[in-house]
Amino acid sequence: MTGQQTRFSRRRILAGTGVAVIGSLAGCSSARSNESDGANTVGDSGQTSRNGPTTGGESGAGSASLVNAGSGTTGYDVSVDGNAIIGQPDATADLYYWSDYQCPFCKRFEEGAFPKLLENEVADGELRIVPLSLPNIGQASWNAAVMARCVWKDVRDTRPAAFVDWHRAVFDAQGEPNSGWASAEKLLSITESVDGADANAVESCYSGDNADELDTIRSERQRAGESGVGVTPGFVAYGRDTDRSGKLTGAQPYERFSKAVETVTE
Repeated sequence: MTGQQTRFSRRRILAGTGVAVIGSLAGCSSARSNESDGANTVGDSGQTSRNGPTTGGESGAGSASLVNAGSGTTGYDVSVDGNAIIGQPDATADLYYWSDYQCPFCKRFEEGAFPKLLENEVADGELRIVPLSLPNIGQASWNAAVMARCVWKDVRDTRPAAFVDWHRAVFDAQGEPNSGWASAEKLLSITESVDGADANAVESCYSGDNADELDTIRSERQRAGESGVGVTPGFVAYGRDTDRSGKLTGAQPYERFSKAVETVTE
């Protein structure tokens, strides 16, 4: 369905029941999505830059405050305890963003609507984006999701904006799914190129037990399913004051996200 529905529902219950569908386009899914639980993440078999607002680093004074660690559970029942959040803590709307680093439609969102959301709704303090994991293409998807958690663990207390730099760099390096571009070795090479990330610390985390990282990823996948999100990129826009929510799937145009934020907050 490509049309836009305007019915939004209030919700005070779990499991995402009654979440209105704002828009749906093609996304990434796989019959294998339930076959792997992310175990055995270690040992799997030209970048394009994008314009957009900086979220940290040497340029953009004060912009590092756009990336911070969340706490607790949101009104939409998404745990953000210690997770990366992009936007002001007191923003009136959340955009829960489930992605798979191997998904080409996720890359399309990253190059299209995402930077515009950062430039507008996020920069204006209206929206905060909550990146979540939904690995559904193959084992390399789990590998990248685990490494993302390790990168965040490394940078969150010292340079949290480096996580977004890493996130962008991985999508910039994206190749064909399951082609080897997202091997542990290549992901660590990307990590070495990101200012503020300690590749040695990330490798140590990645090659360790991974129990905490995997538990978080599984929880995020479960919440996606409860929200009716089965493909990537998948989104739920949520008004934190109004308790209204709406679902989008696929690489939607920026205007649809902007309208969704407006609708759930009005």
